[in-house]
Amino acid sequence: MLDEHCERLGRDPATVTRTRLGTLVLGRTHGEAESRRDAMLAARGVNWDRLPDRARADIAARFTVGDPDEVGEQVRSLLDAGLDGTIWNLPDAHNLDSVAFAGEVLGRIHAG
Repeated sequence: MLDEHCERLGRDPATVTRTRLGTLVLGRTHGEAESRRDAMLAARGVNWDRLPDRARADIAARFTVGDPDEVGEQVRSLLDAGLDGTIWNLPDAHNLDSVAFAGEVLGRIHAG
C-alpha cells in the first residue's frame, strides 16, 4: 500500500523510514505487564475486564504487553515484517527504573 502510494507520487519507497508507534507495557513477568496495563487504563476510567471484546481487540492492536521475551518476539516480528524501527509511548515514563528497563529490553532487540 505504501509502495503504491509512493509510486503515484513519484517517490522512491526506499526513502521512507517505516516505523510503528505503539504503547509498550513491559513487566518482568506477563502478569506484571497485564497489571500495569490494567492500572494505566483504570487511571483513565477504563476497566479492562468490563470492556467489550471489540474494544479489547482495538486496545490490544495498539499495545504491546508482556515480559521481555514476549515483547522481544512481538517487536522482532514487526522488524522482520519490514519496519525500520519502533516508537513507543511508555505509560509509566515518570518511573525512571521502568524507562531504563524498557531501554535495556528494546536495545537488545534492536541490536541483535
